[in-house]
Amino acid sequence: MSKNSIDIPKGFSPSEPVGDPAAQPNHQKSEQASIEAPTDTNAETSEPPAESSDFPPIPLPPIGSHPSKDACVKSVQQFGMQNGFAVASANQYLVQGQQQFVYQCDKAGKYRPHQKPKKAQDVDEEEEETNKTDEPNDAEGTAPTPGPNAAHNDKTKQWDLEIRNPNHNHPPSTHPGAHIIHRRFTESQGETISTLTSAGVPPLKIKNTMMKGDFTWALDQLRLALSPHVPQVILTDKEQALMNAIEFIFPTA
Repeated sequence: MSKNSIDIPKGFSPSEPVGDPAAQPNHQKSEQASIEAPTDTNAETSEPPAESSDFPPIPLPPIGSHPSKDACVKSVQQFGMQNGFAVASANQYLVQGQQQFVYQCDKAGKYRPHQKPKKAQDVDEEEEETNKTDEPNDAEGTAPTPGPNAAHNDKTKQWDLEIRNPNHNHPPSTHPGAHIIHRRFTESQGETISTLTSAGVPPLKIKNTMMKGDFTWALDQLRLALSPHVPQVILTDKEQALMNAIEFIFPTA
């Protein structure tokens, strides 16, 4: 090599000044980096999709005033029976001397199994569970529980219905029987049972009487089973008591 020769480094580019170390690319490091961090074509490039909460919304009960607390709650329960939900008592307190009752969705609260966790060999066995859906409640210090408030208004002497939180984390139920509250006896059924019990009628006979002889009770159970749908036409054998009960339970049929 002559004295005037220039040592051209490997990877030299004419646009880069000769002899400038900062301008010389470090191909060895680039090759090493590419070896140490290979691209995994099978790796997931995105996080798994979040759990979908795409279900029909539960409608809000109509807000209004009622002559009593019981009438206020009854209106909510009747609306809930037709729209796939129910409410239960949660709390009560005074606000500036006015009494308020807080009601919450009956599915609110922390989910708890009825039994202790089973061993591995017993996993396949059937286990009873609660119907709670981990909906927030006041005791947990989170957002207000989905449900209404019944507040007494001293000025109007009425009970005003207010909605604290309209959101639910579950879809509406497909049948009123999914809620214990909607499976209770109605007021008229309770009076009938009380009257027959006071007369000394055995419980089994009371049950048979209500199931077989009372068309009103039977049709009322049918109405609950078909809710929110209402039959357009009902065929009978012209039994007068049955037709009277149909007119009372299904006035539009």
